[in-house]
This record gives sequence, C-alpha cells and structure tokens, in this order.
Amino acid sequence: MSDRAFGRLALRLTVLKLLRSPVILGTSLLLPALVAFIWAQESYRAGLKTFLFLLPHVFLVATQNMFRGEAAGGTLENVLFIRGGFKRYFLWKNAVLSALGAGYGLIVFVLIRAIGPGGFAAATWELCGLAASLLAGVYYVALGGLLGHFLAGGANVLALFIAQAAAFIGLLQDAAGGHSFLDSLASGTISGAGNRLKFLALAGVFPNALVSGPLLHYAIGLVPAAAFLSLLQALFIRRAELKGR
Repeated sequence: MSDRAFGRLALRLTVLKLLRSPVILGTSLLLPALVAFIWAQESYRAGLKTFLFLLPHVFLVATQNMFRGEAAGGTLENVLFIRGGFKRYFLWKNAVLSALGAGYGLIVFVLIRAIGPGGFAAATWELCGLAASLLAGVYYVALGGLLGHFLAGGANVLALFIAQAAAFIGLLQDAAGGHSFLDSLASGTISGAGNRLKFLALAGVFPNALVSGPLLHYAIGLVPAAAFLSLLQALFIRRAELKGR
C-alpha cells in the first residue's frame, strides 16, 4: 500500500473518530461560542485574543485515545497494517491531526475576520498570533501523541491539564513570594538561569503562553520542539513494531 493511500486512509479513519467523539465536537463548538460571548461583552480584540489563546487546546483534545487506545482496541489487526503499516499509519495520523486542527483554526479565524472590523484585512498582530497559535497546536499534537503511546483513553490530555494546573499554582506561589519570574514574563525578556529553566518548563506544558503579548517571539522555538517530539514518537512506534514481531 502506497504512502499516499495510507495518508487517505489515516485521514478517513481520523475524521470518523473525531466526529464520533462528543468531547472533541463539544470543544470545537464551544470555542467559537465563547469567542462570540467575549466579543459581545468586551470587544472584538478580546474575543480574537481568546480564540488565539485557546485554539491550541483543540489540537490537544483531538489527541485523546488516538494512539494506544486504538492499538489496544484491535483496529490495527487489519491486513492493511502488516509489514510496517502500523508505523506508517501512526506517523500519518500526526500529520492528519495537525492538518485538521489547522484547517479548523483557519476557518474560524476567517469567519471572525469576515464579521469583524475591516473585513478580511487582518492586522499584523492577528496574523502573527494565528501563526503562533497554530504552531502551539502542532506542538500539542506531537506531545499529546507521544504521551498517547503510554497513556490510554484521554489520560494523555488529562496528564497535560494536571501539569498546566501545577504550573499555574507555581506562578501564583512565585507571585506571592515576590520573585521576578512573572516580571520577566511580562517584559518578554527571560534572564537568569533559574528563570530560563522555569520558562522552558512553562512553555513545554503550556505553549499557549507564547501565542500573544511579549512572549510571541519565542513561539518559533516550538518548531524544533515539535520536530523532536515527533522523532521520539517515531522511535517508540518502531520499537513497538519490533516487539510485536
């Protein structure tokens, strides 16, 4: 079976699985509704910033039960997945999830822009924020996919939510202690080894922080990070295939 045929198969199976998930459907519908509410209550700018900030989580939620759960469920026992097909299918799945998430984000963004002031003429900060938001989403696919090889069901997503909650608590404790990390985040200049390590940990579990504001220029770092996680995932897929032989 050719790589192209595997790509089409991964697209069809992934779309069907996403459409059957009430959590994923609910998330994809709730985000535009929340944006519309904030837009009506506050402003267009606040609504769009909310969309760009939360869009990466749509990618993350889409990774639930997409890897280990599917492998354990017997779906991959089909003859189509013999002779390395397992690896090719899962590698395609990452690309498919990223493409579907990006397509969703672009469609909603275009709709917001069409209704918003100025029509389709997006400002520079909007386009930069969209690019950073999509990069954060692709990073989530790579990270969630990697965790999904070890955690079944939605446990990979839950683990990241717990890590994000812990990071938020850490920020509150830092602020209460009068330390300088929050000031560094607000200024966009991360100085000092301790603050840089904290920043890497924060960005690693919560890349949404890089979507807008003074930290936007750090979003380009998500490209090598996502590539590294995807490489790790490919290595784990290969090892799993060898063990099954």
